[in-house]
Amino acid sequence: MNECEECSYPYKILYRCKWELYHKRWVLICKNCGKSIRKVYTKTFKYGGNANYPEGFFNVKRINKDIRLV
Repeated sequence: MNECEECSYPYKILYRCKWELYHKRWVLICKNCGKSIRKVYTKTFKYGGNANYPEGFFNVKRINKDIRLV
């Protein structure tokens, strides 16, 4: 179990997010905190994906599909 960096409760699934200009790294938060933060920071909120997978994991699959079409 991993802990959310905002509420410090244990969760199985955490998400990478940024919502302030000074966030240099991805902050791992739970879904509940993500919903409440997204309401406040609608324009600057960035979703980085599920923390259980490495960064860019899903983008690699899209690139492979595009290469096959060429």
